[in-house]
Amino acid sequence: VPPEMTAVRAAAREAGEKKIEGRALTALGELALYRDADVSRSRKLADEALEVLADVEHPDTRFEAFITRSLVGGWVGDFDESERFQQMALKVARDSGRKDLETKAVEAIALSRLHRLDVEEARPLVDRALELAEESGSVQARAQALTALGMYHKIRDELDEAEAANREALELYRELDNGVAVAAMFKSLGRIAHARGDLSAAEILHRDAIKILKPLGERGHLCENQRMLAQILAERGKLDEAERVALQARETVGREDAVSQLTTAMALGVVRAGQ
Repeated sequence: VPPEMTAVRAAAREAGEKKIEGRALTALGELALYRDADVSRSRKLADEALEVLADVEHPDTRFEAFITRSLVGGWVGDFDESERFQQMALKVARDSGRKDLETKAVEAIALSRLHRLDVEEARPLVDRALELAEESGSVQARAQALTALGMYHKIRDELDEAEAANREALELYRELDNGVAVAAMFKSLGRIAHARGDLSAAEILHRDAIKILKPLGERGHLCENQRMLAQILAERGKLDEAERVALQARETVGREDAVSQLTTAMALGVVRAGQ
């Protein structure tokens, strides 16, 4: 993708095709984040995309750029900045009447609230995302809304409800052939199994997620699955492998990935305590 999108960006700029140039910049910004864990470059590319798209009346392109820019805020732990761009994306979706896009924006805002443990504020947003997904008829939108619902129930320790939502989302993502999203559902289901004390099932689920993510070169979700697997292996007394996996997670995590810098360090600490 990087060489192709770089070529597209150059050709679009030469031809004066701002919509296509903006999409290419957005794609490169997302790649900089998830493949290279380069937050500064991702921010620069997303900002450049928004500048190029300022006068472009095309909802998808501007929406995608705002969402990518919001991801940058999430990576560095600045949820206020992240939600500011999510709100901009939401306005684009509403102004265009695109309920599928509105679902994604509302779901993103709900997840931001859940990450801050503002559970009561998140619930009406989760419900609204589910309503919008139903109205849009979009499989992708339904899967994203269910992802937020699963996280809501997990935080509230409603594990049966969390599992049901995540398993339905998993089947929809499989239908869409979205490998990264399938891996994300394996991670969520692994956390639920871990919470139930089913370490064997949790280990299998995180290993399955890692198998999907490693060939893709994706680092954001990969390091989290690695660190979770390391913790589970440590609990099961498999300390040699736990150490290897925990160190791999520390190598995978991006330097500016604020949340995962903490969680991967914690996982290595769990392993050291076990040793």
